[in-house]
Amino acid sequence: MINDISGLRHITVLARDAGAVDTFYTRALGQRRVKRTVNPDAPGMVQLCYGDETGMPGSVTTCLPFPDIARARRGVGEVGHVAYAVPVDALDDWARRYRGARRDTLFGEDRLHLTGPDGEAILLVASDEGVAQPWEGILDPTIAPRGLHSVSLRVASGEAMEELLRLLGAAALDTEGRVTRYRLGEGGATILDLDRRPDMPRAMPGGGSIHRVAFAVPDEAALNAARGVLLTAEYEVTPVIDRHYYQAFYLHAPGGMVFEIATRGPGYTLDEPVETLGEAVCLPPDQETSRGILERELAFL
Repeated sequence: MINDISGLRHITVLARDAGAVDTFYTRALGQRRVKRTVNPDAPGMVQLCYGDETGMPGSVTTCLPFPDIARARRGVGEVGHVAYAVPVDALDDWARRYRGARRDTLFGEDRLHLTGPDGEAILLVASDEGVAQPWEGILDPTIAPRGLHSVSLRVASGEAMEELLRLLGAAALDTEGRVTRYRLGEGGATILDLDRRPDMPRAMPGGGSIHRVAFAVPDEAALNAARGVLLTAEYEVTPVIDRHYYQAFYLHAPGGMVFEIATRGPGYTLDEPVETLGEAVCLPPDQETSRGILERELAFL
């Protein structure tokens, strides 16, 4: 079993329009844009990152806009929703802000359902277990999200995923209806809801898909140790990859989802000060020689 995962680090979303993404995450959700850079796997494409004031692990949503991508088809084998923690006494304020948004309760927590720019399910959960320092740029910081709360893992059958979650160090907490809640770490940004949906078709990735879920480990030693555990258990994993702001490897999870295990640092302040985070166009060292071309060709906001 892996013992060093401290919870969610970030999630990565596929999108269609960079402008719509930027408007939603900053103006609708009150997140700070913490990085404007390139997709490391497709350097001709933009990558936009949003989070709390410093982009700390547990708060970040990374968006990869592909202008020609088709919209996703919902189903099993994908992340069903992403939830953000907001202060318990702030959910009524959010409900007034988004009149008509559906409210419900799961595992005793009140939730508000929103829809992202490409139809993705976004939840706000009343929880005081937030990990983030709210950004004061747009929203009143007393109601702003405190980072990620949870993700749901939608599967046709749960046995294989349950086995992997136990190996990652997750503990089952409770079951309500078709959903079993797991906690991976302590405090906020640690909840995984395993949602069994044998009635749904297989998901087709596209705009609005959560491409991968990243889990945090403290350093490269823990990252390599986690990779060794998964290899011994005969899971398919990639080599460790330098992502400039962190080191990571990728795991093909049961049912078609992609998990990422990543170090917490060095973080998004590696090449920008906190005061102007997300304003400059930042490129990894191997892309600097193409800066002029990239800045002209990419639709950076």
